[in-house]
Amino acid sequence: MNIKFCLSLLGGLVFLSSCSKQAQSNTTGMNYNDPKHGGFQVIDNYQPKTPPGMVFIQGGKITIGQNLEVLANKNNNQKRTITTSSFFMDEYEITNINWREYVSWLSVVYHNTPEVVDVARPDSTVWRGELVFNEPYVRYYHSHAAYGHYPVVGVSWNQANDYCAWRTDRINEMELVKAGVIKMTNFDAIRKCSAKAIIEAELNAGNILSGVQKDSIRLAMQDSINRTYVFSMQKYLLMKSYNPELGRRPQLNAYGDTIKTSLSHGLIFPEVRLPTEAEWEYAAYGMLPNEEGFYAENKAYPWAGQQLRNPSKQIRGEMQANYVRGRGDLIEHVESLSDRGTITAPVYAFMPNDYGLYNMAGNVNEWVDDVYRETSSWEVEEYNPYRGNVVLAPSRDSMDYTIDEYGRLAYDIESDYRDFNDGDQKSSFDREDWKKRETDTLMLTRYKKKDPLFMLSTDVNNNSRVYKGGSWRDRAYWLNPATRRYLDASKSANDIGFRCAMTKIGESKPIERK
Repeated sequence: MNIKFCLSLLGGLVFLSSCSKQAQSNTTGMNYNDPKHGGFQVIDNYQPKTPPGMVFIQGGKITIGQNLEVLANKNNNQKRTITTSSFFMDEYEITNINWREYVSWLSVVYHNTPEVVDVARPDSTVWRGELVFNEPYVRYYHSHAAYGHYPVVGVSWNQANDYCAWRTDRINEMELVKAGVIKMTNFDAIRKCSAKAIIEAELNAGNILSGVQKDSIRLAMQDSINRTYVFSMQKYLLMKSYNPELGRRPQLNAYGDTIKTSLSHGLIFPEVRLPTEAEWEYAAYGMLPNEEGFYAENKAYPWAGQQLRNPSKQIRGEMQANYVRGRGDLIEHVESLSDRGTITAPVYAFMPNDYGLYNMAGNVNEWVDDVYRETSSWEVEEYNPYRGNVVLAPSRDSMDYTIDEYGRLAYDIESDYRDFNDGDQKSSFDREDWKKRETDTLMLTRYKKKDPLFMLSTDVNNNSRVYKGGSWRDRAYWLNPATRRYLDASKSANDIGFRCAMTKIGESKPIERK
């Protein structure tokens, strides 16, 4: 195949591996990547890439679920054998530096709508308590350089998902920039556009605009920024009218029409997301074979053996995770500080598990994607088990797809399976909502009369999300990957953080066929 033709056809996608090994269709005999035969493009030797900061987790079979005999705790994770597909997961928990980068980017791009930025800020007040002196953490934990590599906390499940969506777009934006498909976002233009528009409006009007008029211009300019400057993967793939300020190099198909990079070119990463509960538990155990080729089933912790202290000769006796050993015992008074922190510790503290993942037990609990139900282990599928499916469809007006306040595609809910077959008709019943509506005469009457529907209702609903892993303020029991708890998706705590995951596209291992 002509190399120059291959490169020109892909519009500057400078990666030679994209040129197809298979030059001809096995069903029609027509040439691939040939304008004279229709110009159908085929990338036949795709090689998956590891996303920045992530490690590859080979999917497979594992027995997960409760493996400790503790009668005083809930039996909410029945032991069963499942299979997961391969995926990628962050080596470390998301840090304060990672989160500050996110907020900084938002502050530049959405400077006209500071309320959008405020939604992304972590809640520093999670460190406060009625009978504790934690004000230094309130002031400094999220902002001081000393805590840069500590896990971000005070972040809700909703905020974590917003971060995943933002990271998806940034990873793919950089991939397309490096391939020469688009230019880097013009941040200087974004900073100046609103000020320039206000100056021009004042010159045209011949006087200084009022605050209301300036705000109106800023909002109009922010909408323009969202549509023309903010790169969004889904917007790039789907919107016909999306093109203006990105400076995309023209790509031509066989008929001379301008085209975009598509999924079939292999440049674009899948969505960054929170791991499912099954993926998280699978990854936490680090199921790799030992020297004899056997797998260590029924592990209590992410490391080998049942010991909480390290048995290795060089560091014998040091703790293997950041947790509470007993009442008031959050750190050991030894020279090495083997617990490495009275609160959280740096994300690279302690030894990683066999997959190379750090702090899959202790330090901070971690959000996962699943909706909590006590009986989920009885109901979900055997392959890629998951509760939380919500089918979304891009919103459209008469002309094109609609854009949300983040410059991304807006979505509508088509189907919601979060409480599917959960055995509880009251799963979507929100007891907290009743408490808020106590001024309602009927609700207040039922509440005072201890109405059974109210008194027996659960606080578990479709916004209850699972978190796992144990933390700096938990006892050893919670370090077991099988344990699970839940919190409302809008709430946060000083012992809950998260890490991201990504589905691996394609076969787990290449299969040679004759």
